[in-house]
Amino acid sequence: GAWMISACGRVQSQSFSRSTTSFDLTGLQPSTEYVITLFTLYDGREEATPVSTSPTVEQQVGSVSNLRVVESLGSTVRLGWTGVAGATQYRILMVNTEAQTEEIRSVPGSQTTLDLRDLTEGVSYGVSVTAVVGDNEGDPVTVYIKAALEKVTNLRVTNINGRRLRIAWAGVLGATGYRVTWRQGNNAEQSRDLGPEASTYTLEGLQPDEAVVLGLAAVIGQRIGEVVTLSARTNGNTGSSSSTVSGLRIVDVTSQRIRITWSPVSRATDYKITWRSEDGRRVESSRTVAADVTSFTIDSLQEDSSYRVSVSSLIGSREGRPASLNTRTASDQGVVGTVTSLQVQESRGEVVRVTWVGVQGATAYRVSWKRIDGGEERSQLVGGDLTAVDLEQLDPGAQYEVQVMALVQNRQGTPVSVRVTTRESPLHHSLKE
Repeated sequence: GAWMISACGRVQSQSFSRSTTSFDLTGLQPSTEYVITLFTLYDGREEATPVSTSPTVEQQVGSVSNLRVVESLGSTVRLGWTGVAGATQYRILMVNTEAQTEEIRSVPGSQTTLDLRDLTEGVSYGVSVTAVVGDNEGDPVTVYIKAALEKVTNLRVTNINGRRLRIAWAGVLGATGYRVTWRQGNNAEQSRDLGPEASTYTLEGLQPDEAVVLGLAAVIGQRIGEVVTLSARTNGNTGSSSSTVSGLRIVDVTSQRIRITWSPVSRATDYKITWRSEDGRRVESSRTVAADVTSFTIDSLQEDSSYRVSVSSLIGSREGRPASLNTRTASDQGVVGTVTSLQVQESRGEVVRVTWVGVQGATAYRVSWKRIDGGEERSQLVGGDLTAVDLEQLDPGAQYEVQVMALVQNRQGTPVSVRVTTRESPLHHSLKE
């Protein structure tokens, strides 16, 4: 058989074998009338044959699912999504909700993550991802993101005397360094840049019995994150004010608790602990504890709030001069859980499969591995919906330590590790025999 198709006078034709009973016409123009004629060939003679047509239904394209922030680091946010089968590309529309500007990007259908860079910190963006299959598009799925200024947490004074003050903090993932600044009295502000591994610092050469205001910020490349501040007071020279509490320091800060400790005052009969929120209401609370107590936990605080904490000694009914410091409770985004049941499946030569039981709410997992006898650490970030990964190109006959850590946005859980020895290659075996 054969058919002919004519539109605007142009004729196309196609021949078929006897077994063909249907055919899809492709590459047609929309809203165009076509005349379709089917001829059947009988021993060299052509006969027009009735033909029926049915319009093709536009292929339905699905929507992406699990659109989420995989990791966020300052002005860069990594988006991830679960793809659509057969997608040839994904179209990403990003709208700055403040400036009302928009930007359109496309990525290949094989890609299901995208790094959005140079976002304006503190501004909300609406990001829509649409799957595209050929000329057809699915429905867009939208997520709202905000690039946050990174800041250190749990900044606290761990030791203090008349001349020195030691601070500690919990670091920021991806920080390339930290900048500490401090000022005492009318002196000029001083600053020091520290490396990415720093989590403590000692301020030297301070004046006794004087307030110190210090700030700490994470440095990420060329950018400086949000400064977290703390104020404390150096100890006075003993003797001059023997009733003043010395050594007041913060041992730990969570989203709802501040734990403090101080050095005993010899003649104290009690200590009075006072705290108030520096944000808004400034309601003051106080508690008195016995003379043999030199630590206290302040509970039921507001998350991510600034507090001023003072401790004074009571000698009978007389109250000594208080020692004070400021701190901030942590942001209560919840503690990131720890993966469990971390296992290594049978290693197949240079490939090792690592599996684990995931963490509720995890947006990603960081898997890192390195040889126990040294060598560089390698790592891979996998989506929060995965609980297994194949490590490839490992050295044969080597022992590795593999670590898996859950991430919720840019917060990390405690890593869990397991050791594995790769098989020796057959070449090694034949050499040994």
